[in-house]
Amino acid sequence: ERLQAEGALESAIARASHLARQLLALASLDDSRSTPMQRMDLAHMLQTMLAQAMPLARQRGIELSLDAPESLSLDSDMPALQSIVMNLIDNAVRYGREGGQLAVTLQNSPDHITLIVADDGPGIPETERTHIFERFVRGLGQDSPGSGLGLAIVKQAVQRLRGSVQIETGLDGRGVAFVVWIPSWRG
Repeated sequence: ERLQAEGALESAIARASHLARQLLALASLDDSRSTPMQRMDLAHMLQTMLAQAMPLARQRGIELSLDAPESLSLDSDMPALQSIVMNLIDNAVRYGREGGQLAVTLQNSPDHITLIVADDGPGIPETERTHIFERFVRGLGQDSPGSGLGLAIVKQAVQRLRGSVQIETGLDGRGVAFVVWIPSWRG
């Protein structure tokens, strides 16, 4: 009983810590003060974040892939961009199907970048898509723990970067794909 209680306590602490981090991220994105642009390599950031997601992906049998230029340097609001990438990858790994696939694609154009995070999981029904970016909204029938803030953070971060995000059908006609378009400023 003691081990079960310890496990339940550790799980509750992890959930509370995750919720606190998400609320802080959302509050910082709500702040109207602009964040200074920083030079960053977005392709390298994607590689790093996918590597961080690897342990949970491996545990769930999810195959990760990245289709991106070897390097993509740009000036951006780094915390906002990190929030977008981290939340989309984390959601896909947590809520995608076991034994599934997660594909991240980075496309480069002269005036914008396009980031696509797609999976072949259960997807998001059309009826829920209009509300999925609202705070504390979670998909129906979701039994995995979560706060319903991840996609609200993505939306707020995308707006801060003056971009757009849309939901499309995922891999092989299944799952979901989040397509993020962000103007790029290259120095």
